[in-house]
Amino acid sequence: SAGGPWTLAALSATSMAGPLCVSNHKSQCVQTIGAAVSAAMPGDTIRVLPGVYAEEVTVTEPLTIIGTGKNGRAVIIDATGLDHAIYVTGVTSGPVVIEKITAANANREGILVESSTGVTITGNTVADNDKALSGTACPGSFPFDQEDCGEGLHLLASADCVVTNNIVASNAGGILLTDEIGPNHDN
Repeated sequence: SAGGPWTLAALSATSMAGPLCVSNHKSQCVQTIGAAVSAAMPGDTIRVLPGVYAEEVTVTEPLTIIGTGKNGRAVIIDATGLDHAIYVTGVTSGPVVIEKITAANANREGILVESSTGVTITGNTVADNDKALSGTACPGSFPFDQEDCGEGLHLLASADCVVTNNIVASNAGGILLTDEIGPNHDN
C-alpha cells in the first residue's frame, strides 16, 4: 500500500527518538494502540492521547502504555465484540506497565494478564466487560471460566504483578487470580 513501508520506518524511528504517541485525531501520532505496540521496541513507552480506541491490544514484550487524559478526558479501549481490551501474554523478560486506561465492553476480561511476570496495572478503569456471559455460560472461555468469562481483571499463571488504584466495576466479577495453566504467585 502507498506509504506502508515508510510508515513502519517512521514508527521505528519515532520509538528510538522518544515515546510513541497514539491519537485517533492527530496526524503526527499512530492511529491505534495496537499499531504502536507492534512498532515499539522492548522497554518503549507509548503515550495514548484521549479518545475511544475500538480494538484489542495484545502485549507480548516489556512496554509501558500510559493514557494521557486530564480533567475528565479519558483514554478508552472499547473492545465491543472482542475477547479482551488488553491482553498481556508471555512477558517474562521485563516490566509491563498499563496506566490510566479504561478497558470496557470486552466479551471476556477487560484486562487479562497470562503467563507473565512483573506487570503493573495502575490507575485504570475496568468496566462493563464479560459481555459474552449468557446465564451461566461464557462461549469461548476456558472451562473454569464458564460462569464468569474471567472477571473484569484476571491474572492467570502470572507472578510478581502489582494491581493498584484501579476501579473495577460493572463486570460479572471483579479481580481474579488463578493458576489453572501454571503457578500464580507473589502478586
